[in-house]
Amino acid sequence: IARFSSQVEADDRVLAALDGWATCMAGKGYEHATPDEARESITARTRVDGKPITGADLQALRAEEIATAVDDHACSTDLEQTRAAVLAELETAYYEENTTEVDAFFTQFEQFLARGHD
Repeated sequence: IARFSSQVEADDRVLAALDGWATCMAGKGYEHATPDEARESITARTRVDGKPITGADLQALRAEEIATAVDDHACSTDLEQTRAAVLAELETAYYEENTTEVDAFFTQFEQFLARGHD
């Protein structure tokens, strides 16, 4: 799966869905271009002058984090479905191009398991 990650993220359909996510989040008052940026905006504020925030500041940030996560989830459905579809296409194409090698690997793995991990 990791081998396809950059291909998935560069796919035009994923980029369009990411724009949709950003538009949805903007409609909820956020200015983040990506879900990672939204998470990082919270994480970056967990420390002040190298020290963890506490008390009311921490409680406020937790509330903001929860609200951001809820809004992110609401805006992510199309993005995640698109990523999954693109990944499935890439995996299918890989398998079709490498059927012999993939099948040989699984045969060897099944034999290894059958031997009881000798």
